Order: sequence, then C-alpha cells, then structure tokens
Amino acid sequence: MRAFSILKIEGDTLYFSSHNMGATFQQLEQVAYAEWISMDPQTWTA
Repeated sequence: MRAFSILKIEGDTLYFSSHNMGATFQQLEQVAYAEWISMDPQTWTA
C-alpha cells in the first residue's frame, strides 16, 4: 500500500503523480489496476 495525494478530480477521474522511473510506476505498468481508499480528515474515518 502506498499513500498518494490526489492532485485533481475531474468527473470520475482521479489524478495523482508518480516518478516514471520508480517502483510504483513500474508496478502500475505491469498491473494496470489499483484500489483506492479515502479518509475524512475531520473524523479520520476511511
């Protein structure tokens, strides 16, 4: 699991950033799906 900040939301699309030479990028290239969980910063519930 990795934590990412969402940079932008457009409709159903979430944008985040990852260095294109890092392990995260390489793993997403090999397995092109991901799971997301979000947190409410006021209540700390996911």
